[in-house]
Amino acid sequence: ERHVAEYTPVEPIRYFRFMDWGRDHPTACLWACLDKKDTICIFDEYEVAGKNILFHSEQIKKVTGNKNIEWTVIDPADKAKRGANERSVIQEFIANGIFCIPGSRSDRGIDILKLFFEKNLIVISPKCKNLIAELETLEHGDKIGDDLTDALRYGILRIHDTNPKIAGQFRKVFIPNDGNKNKAMVNLNREERIKLFNKNFIDKLKEKQENKKIDIPYWLRQEVA
Repeated sequence: ERHVAEYTPVEPIRYFRFMDWGRDHPTACLWACLDKKDTICIFDEYEVAGKNILFHSEQIKKVTGNKNIEWTVIDPADKAKRGANERSVIQEFIANGIFCIPGSRSDRGIDILKLFFEKNLIVISPKCKNLIAELETLEHGDKIGDDLTDALRYGILRIHDTNPKIAGQFRKVFIPNDGNKNKAMVNLNREERIKLFNKNFIDKLKEKQENKKIDIPYWLRQEVA
């Protein structure tokens, strides 16, 4: 519930669509934006079953309006052709004005989605009732009706992988203790990681110099001193 709220994005704003096409289940689409604060707002949804790609494309374009969509990600399985003489689902959507790129079904997407929620980087509009309901049922172990959450996973994983600033919030750094054993795995930003790496590197050089195992390069002597 803490991730469901009305949210006004801070300029500049980038817009995306996350999709999951369905032959025997609903076709789902989420509209998302990423703002200056690196907050991802899911502000609209579409979930309809029993219609063809032409119908879905027209409805998705209507909801999109004049928003400049940077990219639309879809289930990677949809890049496969459905028959020897047929186009793929992605090709059909492109032919009908919805340019799609394949996402990833990697389980890593689930972990990253959880991390985004833990870091409070995602806000979901109250109007996305179906997505909210899916997230609530999945939280209780119900796997039925997860089309919108699949679309959310594809989209969040792509945002993570294409935005180093955001991805940097989740990278782990190994910190050795005095016994050279695993001490901790902690979240650090880029500047902290560089600072920590440099400190550990210099400490190791000092130790080796004291044991007379190495001669410190001249360009590092001032740091080691």
